[in-house]
Amino acid sequence: MKQQDCYQFLRDWAAALGEVAGKEVTSFHSNSDDIISVEDLDSKEHHIMIFDDVMLEKQGPIETYFSRGRHGGADFYYLSQN
Repeated sequence: MKQQDCYQFLRDWAAALGEVAGKEVTSFHSNSDDIISVEDLDSKEHHIMIFDDVMLEKQGPIETYFSRGRHGGADFYYLSQN
């Protein structure tokens, strides 16, 4: 399965999950300027952040998750290719 097909699968799955949950459960962003800030996370909810293929993006917003994300209830994964 090509990478873009995987993302479309995740988008479709997340949309169906959101319908069952009655609220938005995911958001997808194409650059680091668009990600939800740590301060805006609801710490009463659990969040999973996946940073995929962002080596060439600004790292500042992503670094914030590494230093303060757990306080916002976030676990995060940083995926990169070598």
